[in-house]
Amino acid sequence: MKVISYVPHGSIPDIRGFAPALIAYNLTKHMRFTTTYTICNLEHYRQRVDYDARIGDIFRLHEGRIYRRLFRKITRLDPYPLHRRAAKIVNRISADIFHAHQIEFPVEDFLRALKRPMPVLIHVNAIRQFRPEYGLATKYISASHYTKTKMIEAGYPQERIEVIYNGVDTNHFSPASAEEKTSLRAILGIPPDAMVLTYVGRKQETKGFHTFLQVVRKLSQEHRGIFAVSVGSALYHRDGNRDAIEKLLEELKRDDVLLDLPPISHARLPAIYKISDIVLLPTQHGGEQHPAVVIEAQSSGCLILATSLAGIKESIEDGATGFFLHDPGNVEAVAAKTSEVIKNHDKLQSVREAARRYAIATFDWKKLAQRLETLYFELAAES
Repeated sequence: MKVISYVPHGSIPDIRGFAPALIAYNLTKHMRFTTTYTICNLEHYRQRVDYDARIGDIFRLHEGRIYRRLFRKITRLDPYPLHRRAAKIVNRISADIFHAHQIEFPVEDFLRALKRPMPVLIHVNAIRQFRPEYGLATKYISASHYTKTKMIEAGYPQERIEVIYNGVDTNHFSPASAEEKTSLRAILGIPPDAMVLTYVGRKQETKGFHTFLQVVRKLSQEHRGIFAVSVGSALYHRDGNRDAIEKLLEELKRDDVLLDLPPISHARLPAIYKISDIVLLPTQHGGEQHPAVVIEAQSSGCLILATSLAGIKESIEDGATGFFLHDPGNVEAVAAKTSEVIKNHDKLQSVREAARRYAIATFDWKKLAQRLETLYFELAAES
């Protein structure tokens, strides 16, 4: 059976941390009984046709700057849309299943461009109102039960929604040995005995970045040996508290309390978790479908403290595999909970071990890919 994975707004292999591309790649590379192809964006790659030993042939679509500006932004005519370009490749390959990692995918227009009908799956990591004019997909893959509930509220048919969590490579994201942690910390100039608090993600107020910085400042004054690391895109310039964020960020860096890093490729990201003791996610973003940082931290043997909202609630059992932050906008409350974990850090090995076991049992990409591949065969048999 031939399966095509379609990621129109990102490239594969991913180098910028784009969630749909990471999800598509990791699911595809763990397929065992299907022949897989990928259609994605050209982005930073030069070749229109490529090959990856782990996922097979890659076809890269390209829209020039003038085309995008004229037909996508100004006139909105788009005479040769990406999904119709993808349909030409699908016809040439004679594929059996089409899996689009794009919630607003025009199913009906795509099917009209095919030589023969086939099951179309749409992978959902962000909620949009259902648009009947796009047509119905055979199945919608939601990233969590929270996502499924929100999709139903947005008008998607319940019977067509399957829940398959976002996953983690539990071999790639694994706990560091004492020697490995010391060695990696030495590279970055972090004291070997420091208590390292880490933030991974977009540096925005709504994602909890300002709260993280304030908590670091408070705890560094209350505890000895506190050190912090932040990793991700600097998007705090969009926030109303930009000046306060930048001032505190520079203060923490000047005091050698914080190491602020840009985005790091997914291939190198495990090293960040390996140097970390506690990962903080005090997000207030209601669209957290199933954030990777939670399960990556769990798989890496870190203690995760994350907001009790949206899809995050499906990844943590409070006190058993991590800890919930119930009032993420309250710096005092977040600092108090984090301080409690710091004081009891040496007694929480069982939490780290339980989180690791849970990540392996529930979120390992190999198991998730097996579920998806089974669904592919079921749909192909019905079509």
